Amino acid sequence: MRWIAFTTLIVTPFGIPVPALAQDAGRPWVAARVLWDVDLTWTDNDPSGVAGGFSLGADFSRRLGVEFAADWPQARTTTSVTTSQDRAFGLERVTRRVTHQTPSWSGAVLIHVLSTPRVRVSALAGLAFLSRRSTHDTLVERVDGSIEPVERFIDTGLAPVLGLESSVILDRHVAIAPEIRVIPVPFTSTAIIRPGIGLRWMF
Repeated sequence: MRWIAFTTLIVTPFGIPVPALAQDAGRPWVAARVLWDVDLTWTDNDPSGVAGGFSLGADFSRRLGVEFAADWPQARTTTSVTTSQDRAFGLERVTRRVTHQTPSWSGAVLIHVLSTPRVRVSALAGLAFLSRRSTHDTLVERVDGSIEPVERFIDTGLAPVLGLESSVILDRHVAIAPEIRVIPVPFTSTAIIRPGIGLRWMF
């Protein structure tokens, strides 16, 4: 919420003060988005990273709208190296690389809690389809040169998506849209948090 409010307050004074710049009901829009992906659903202490996104939507009235969004976070890899004495093979060095990524596609209803000709703040609620992708690559260095195979896993599922976003008009067709989305993931008892900002084109 602080991210939304801060960006809205900073940007609004620099807009072009033309009375015709109204956020009319029924105008569809598309947006390119840059996100910061904080994925807490994995147990390997994955670092946060950048994600790209695309969305499209329309406002039915000054109070309601709908939005469809796709988020594609950057794949992130963690590496661990251990050395141990195996009873059968002797000294061995094990390097494990684990790569995680969770793209999502979501649909949400927008409830406009603040609506002016220049600024619109909306709460969103809907469903997200998640594709949790994990690759495990293990290299075991021994005298005989043993290598374990790469294992890849993909889990899919539905999860709720909640958030806030703001649309600030810059001219008749262009707006910026700071946002924050939270996807609670029931089957991991954790969540994905994605603050970001979008550049929106209104038709």
